[in-house]
Amino acid sequence: MCIAVLRRGTGQLACYETRDQGIWRPHGAAAGLQLGYPVERPFDNHWYQHARLVDQVWTVSGFTGPDPKLRNVYGGLDAGGGTWLAVNRETGVYARVFVAPTAAGLLGEANSHSARTAAVSTGMVSRSGLSLDAVTGGAAHESACSLLPRLQARLTAAGKYVLPFFLLVADAKSAHLISYCDHTQHSVTDIEDYDTHVISVFGLDSSHSVLSNHVLCRSQLLPTPAASDHGSWDPWIVEIGGTLHQGDYDSAGWRAHRFGAYNLPYLNVSGPLRHAAARRPVAVDTALVEWTKSSSCVVIGSSGIETLLFDERHALDLKVLDEPEQAARFPQRSSDFIDALAASTEPEPADA
Repeated sequence: MCIAVLRRGTGQLACYETRDQGIWRPHGAAAGLQLGYPVERPFDNHWYQHARLVDQVWTVSGFTGPDPKLRNVYGGLDAGGGTWLAVNRETGVYARVFVAPTAAGLLGEANSHSARTAAVSTGMVSRSGLSLDAVTGGAAHESACSLLPRLQARLTAAGKYVLPFFLLVADAKSAHLISYCDHTQHSVTDIEDYDTHVISVFGLDSSHSVLSNHVLCRSQLLPTPAASDHGSWDPWIVEIGGTLHQGDYDSAGWRAHRFGAYNLPYLNVSGPLRHAAARRPVAVDTALVEWTKSSSCVVIGSSGIETLLFDERHALDLKVLDEPEQAARFPQRSSDFIDALAASTEPEPADA
């Protein structure tokens, strides 16, 4: 389950997030290789450096490369060429998209390749371009208020649809959560109070998630991270990530999403094996095996994006299920992350 912990303060926003996805679905450099674009840094301004990459991503804005609006947009790279997380280094706007339940309460994700192909044939477009739209729409408040009507108009004109989602749009001045179920059920919630919040596939501060409740209780006791001190994230990484609370993975009763935001390989299926540990031989479609693929720590202040730490992992074959703890190597401290701001370069289009 993807999760984000948001801490608002006067003129500052801190956000820690993790992302779960199919363990063998490529991202980062592996996704770039599959898409035909060399990716040197996992978190970068991919859509400006590789101008044709954005042509492959469905966006509300209809971006084509090279687009100057994307010059300062940085994010992770997923298999479809878009991203779940983007920031605008010039404006300080942050966007993170989450899957969301349908009106019936189901996530309804197209996890397998065949399911995704079938959905696309019926008019589905990916949500992975929405973060790019959100961080290029002005300040967070302006962007959040304008995105839904723009999205509806674009979908109607194109005869397309998107699966339900939550989209966090924030900067140092304001934070907002867009909720979209379908063309008639959608809203924007202003996160106004200066406090700690947890966002997951169940929405904002949901009481329906055991993990969200655990994370909220732990995070409320943690000091606010400082932009000038990466080490100030260490308590968050340990307590929210849950690396000290993982439980006995070898136990038949182990289940993901109960101990922390970092999850070892598990079965994303319904029924009695829901979220059980994934072991060889895998008894289900391997596309339904997930783990925590990436995480990030971000501080936004008056000068824009002040801290951006990023972590990701890749699985190449089934061997990762033999020694999952060693394969995952979840971060224990801030020094286990990549300093994405320090690693990034001056944006220049490499292939106009």
